[in-house]
Formats: sequence, structure tokens, C-alpha cells
Amino acid sequence: MDVSKVSKGSMVFIGGSVLFAIASFLDWFSFGSVFGVSLPGASANGFDAGFLWCTLWFIVFLGAAVVLALPAFGVAAPKLPAVSYVAAGALGSIFVLLKLIIGIEFYDRSVGIYIGLVAALVVTFGGFLVYTESGGTIEDLKDIDKLRASFQKAGSGDASPPPPPMG
Repeated sequence: MDVSKVSKGSMVFIGGSVLFAIASFLDWFSFGSVFGVSLPGASANGFDAGFLWCTLWFIVFLGAAVVLALPAFGVAAPKLPAVSYVAAGALGSIFVLLKLIIGIEFYDRSVGIYIGLVAALVVTFGGFLVYTESGGTIEDLKDIDKLRASFQKAGSGDASPPPPPMG
């Protein structure tokens, strides 16, 4: 394993993804107590909070982290537009923040959702670092034509043409 093949932005993204994975298993919401008696099992971790709020971003963050870590193992990583890492982190952060604001009826927020939000923000920052390391700038994020071109460029790799149809 050669960690020098992984960029600093990728390391930040991977670290944030691992922290988000850990936070997903922690309590995001707890019922607390009734008349001073703690209720066993009256809590909800990130996965209990719902697919859109945690599970989707757990899968997206860890999948992207694996793609970013592949060069350390000498495996060619698929070419994804660098802006996709920023977008994944930003969308994940927005959804976790919304769940923090919305909450679950009758439940109090617990430590896991705060750690999850910080982790999602770290993932966003790591995605931005990956984006800037690939030559992108903040000004490029404002130009829809440049963003569209980055997706078209990523899809036109040096892959060989598909084989002819069998017949």
C-alpha cells in the first residue's frame, strides 16, 4: 500500500467518510427519560433516522472514499468528475443538517447527529480539496458550462471501444 499516491484532499474525504460511518452507528436521537427513569432502547441511530437522511450518504461517502483510495493499492480508479465529490459532500451535509433541524417527534437530538454533521462537512471540504487539486476553482463552480464540460470530459476516458456484437 502506497499512501503517497493518495492526495491530501482524498485523505480528508476518506477520513470524513470513516467518521460519518462511525457516527451513523451512534445515537442520533434519544427519547430521554420519563420521571427520571431512562427508557431502554428508546433511541435512534443514523440508520433508524431514515434512508434519505443517513443511509444514502453512508453508501455514497464510503463508495467515493473507496474510489479515492484505490490508487494506494495500485488499482486504477474510475474517472469521476472532481466536482462530484464536492456535490456528494454538500448534498450529504444539507440532508444531515435538515434532519438535525427537523428532528423526530418526541425525540431529543443526541451526539451522533452532531458528529455526523461535522463528518459530512469534513467530507465536503475534502471534496473541495480534491476539486481544487484537479485544477478547479471556486469561479468554475459558478459556471454551469464548465461544470457540464467536466462531466463530459470524465466520461470520455482512454478506454478501448466496446467489442463488436456477437452474431
